[in-house]
Amino acid sequence: MAGVLKKRLRILYSKILASLQTIPKDAAYRTYTEQLINDRFDLVKSEPDIEKLERKINCGQIEEVIVQVIVIQTYARRWHAMRLVKQLSHDRMVRLDWEKKEELRKKKEKEDRLKREYERRMHPKTKEDFDLLYHALETNSCTIGRCHQCNKLDNVAHQREDLNKYKNMLTQLRQAEAEYDKKAKIAFLLQERDLQYLLGIICATQSALSAWDDLYDLVVVQWNKYFEWSPWNCILLTKEEAAAHLKLDNVEQAYGVVFIRKMKHKHTLAKKYFSQIPAMAQFLHSRDSQPAAPGNDLLVTKPAVTQA
Repeated sequence: MAGVLKKRLRILYSKILASLQTIPKDAAYRTYTEQLINDRFDLVKSEPDIEKLERKINCGQIEEVIVQVIVIQTYARRWHAMRLVKQLSHDRMVRLDWEKKEELRKKKEKEDRLKREYERRMHPKTKEDFDLLYHALETNSCTIGRCHQCNKLDNVAHQREDLNKYKNMLTQLRQAEAEYDKKAKIAFLLQERDLQYLLGIICATQSALSAWDDLYDLVVVQWNKYFEWSPWNCILLTKEEAAAHLKLDNVEQAYGVVFIRKMKHKHTLAKKYFSQIPAMAQFLHSRDSQPAAPGNDLLVTKPAVTQA
C-alpha cells in the first residue's frame, strides 16, 4: 500500500514540476519553488491528501496548487527560521554566561594561589617554602658594582628554582594514571626536573592547541588515551582542551596532518632525551607504553631493511 501511494505521489510531483517549467519566471524563482514543493511533498503521507492533490491537478488547478505550496511553505520556513534564531540566541546567552563564570573562577583561583604563595614567602616553614622565597628574591634582586660575568657565575652557583608547580602537576598526573591503570609505572619514575624539561624544552611551556602559557591552567595528558601515559605519548593542554581531547576516539582522524607531525616530532625528542635515563629506557619499545603505528604512517623516512 505504501509503495502505491509513493508511486502516485511521484506522478503528481512530476506533473507539477512539468507545469512549473512553463511558468514565465526566471531560473532562480523556479529553483526556489521546486525547493518549496520538495519540502511540501515530504509532508504528504496519507491517502486523503494524495487524492485531494489528484483532484485539483486533474481539474487543471496546478497553478493554484503551486501558489498554495508557496504560501504554506513560506510561512513554514519562516517559523522554522524563527525557532532556529531563538535557539541560537539562547545558546549564545548560555555560552556567554558560562564564559563569564569561567573567567571569574579563574580569576578567583589565581588570586587565591597568589595569596597562598605570599603567605608561604612571608612565613616559610618547609624547604619548598624557602625555595619559593629565595626564587622570588633572586628574581627581583639587582646587583650594583659587579660585572655581568660575575653575576652570571654567582647566579649559577646560588640559583634556587621553584619546582612546586611541577610537583603539583606530577602529583595530579600520577593520580590520574593510578585511576586509569593500576599497573602504570612511567609516571611514577618521572621526577620534577624531568617534567620541567618535558614541559619547558619540548612542549615550550604552552598549550599545543591554543598556545596558552599559564602553567597553572595547563595539564599534561595522554596523546592516545588507549595507551599508558609517557613522555612520548603526551600532550600539554589547558584543562578545558584536555577534557575535550580525552573524549576523542581516534586522534589521527580528529587532528590535521601538520599538527600530528608536530606532535610526533615532540614525541621523538622526548624519546631521545629519556632514553638516557636507564629506568625509562626499558619502556621505550614496550608495546603497552606506546601506541601502535597507524596505517597511514606520517613518517618521512623509515629504517632500511638489509639482508645478510
